[in-house]
Amino acid sequence: MISGKEMINGSFRWCLWINDENTHLINKIEFIRKRVTNVKKYREASSREATRKLSEIPYAFGEIRQPNRNYICIPRHSSERRKYIPMSLFSEADIVHDSCIAVYSNELYIMGILMSSMHMAWVKRIGGRIKGDYRYSVQLCYNTFPFCKLTNKNKGDITQVVKKILDIRDEDKDKILSELYDPLSMPKKLLKAHKELDKLVEKLYSNKVLDNDDKRMEVLLECYKKILILNTV
Repeated sequence: MISGKEMINGSFRWCLWINDENTHLINKIEFIRKRVTNVKKYREASSREATRKLSEIPYAFGEIRQPNRNYICIPRHSSERRKYIPMSLFSEADIVHDSCIAVYSNELYIMGILMSSMHMAWVKRIGGRIKGDYRYSVQLCYNTFPFCKLTNKNKGDITQVVKKILDIRDEDKDKILSELYDPLSMPKKLLKAHKELDKLVEKLYSNKVLDNDDKRMEVLLECYKKILILNTV
């Protein structure tokens, strides 16, 4: 099970993922039966009506947002010290925790735009905060972000740089994402690849040099305004 903490810090947690296709395991495996029984008792004792109702299906998660394909995973909370929010790809077998956002796509060009300086400028200004740290949300950060139109070449170019970033991250398997994206120790090679991605995405939005977040936001808000006008026509 992938939570924001596990994802960034490289630790592991496991869960029992039971659906209508494998409920027979509850009666076949004593360990699973005990776990499900305990969940049922816990939910029945809850003061929340919604939780008590979930005791009728004690083997299932209360809220299921699991993609049926490989997906891009974004931690809801990330340190404001980081230049980029660490993001990763996971498979449908990796259960996404509520502390993460699952983007139902494994397209690397989408991941590239989400990891770019343009999107980070949007997250900093439009997204929420918790004790100063970034608080990423679907409603504020993802749904409102003005994605630009891309050609197949644009998608291919971004994909190649993202592959380079992922390969660099894989080169040092001993380092976890919190170390790789620490602003004091981010490897030069990784930082260089991210800057290459930044310039590539920035050029899609403007022919001008966008070397700070104020300039990026000016362009993005203009794009956002155009989208609003088109949607109201």
